[in-house]
Amino acid sequence: MIHYDYLTQVPIYIIIHKELTEIQEDPLPRSELFALVAAILPIVATIPLCVGMIRKTQHPSKVTWLIWTLLTSVIAAGMYAAGDLSWQMVLIILCDVVIVALAFKYGKSGWTKVDKRTLATTIVIVFLWQMSGEPMVAIGLSLLATFVAGFPMYGALWEEPLSESPFPYSIMLAATVFQLLSLTDWRPTEYVTPVTYLLIQVLILGLLARGWVPRLLRL
Repeated sequence: MIHYDYLTQVPIYIIIHKELTEIQEDPLPRSELFALVAAILPIVATIPLCVGMIRKTQHPSKVTWLIWTLLTSVIAAGMYAAGDLSWQMVLIILCDVVIVALAFKYGKSGWTKVDKRTLATTIVIVFLWQMSGEPMVAIGLSLLATFVAGFPMYGALWEEPLSESPFPYSIMLAATVFQLLSLTDWRPTEYVTPVTYLLIQVLILGLLARGWVPRLLRL
């Protein structure tokens, strides 16, 4: 005996089959899946980076990571004020804090002129960023501060391209790619930040390749 839905007069088993098929076909929207992967990968990248610092095989710039952590914290504070702070952002900040702590403990002691000038320049940019009333100007200044913060790292990797492993930064690059793939809105305000991060990561990996590619070719 076939049972019918009283409102549509469609056989019940057809309705149930259709609903089950829809659930199976789209268990999780692709954009949300990519966003989840993009949030998890930076946390995964923290593990080899921290282990490398403890083993003295990884030597990230403490100033660069300090500034990056402060910039992320400023953004997180704004998200918290707007009631939009996510657990992914909290975990990323915690990972950054661990990296900075280990960088100060196991990294090179002292502050170079480049470190001091970079920190001073970044403070000025952040001040202008906070004073700006235009959203695009604020985004541009925050990204400029992020890029400038990397100067100590760029210089260190140029002089010693074997001082860090490319593995953690490759994971971070993959995270940024997934972040771009997760976008459903392609306005400049949405994609300019991950694109800037992508360029910085490509630059870092390019500097590392100067030392690691010849070394791997000799194996």
